Amino acid sequence: MVQAMEAVANNATLRTEAIAKGYIHAQKFTPHACAAEVMKVYQQTMST
Repeated sequence: MVQAMEAVANNATLRTEAIAKGYIHAQKFTPHACAAEVMKVYQQTMST
């Protein structure tokens, strides 16, 4: 893991790609999507 962190720290291309992928991944976590997941867990809990 240390080697991977060093690679990202020392390589601008890897760093830029990781940042871009992070932004794309973060878009999945909208307030609506999070609320829907919480509601799903709540409904599963209440049905058991």
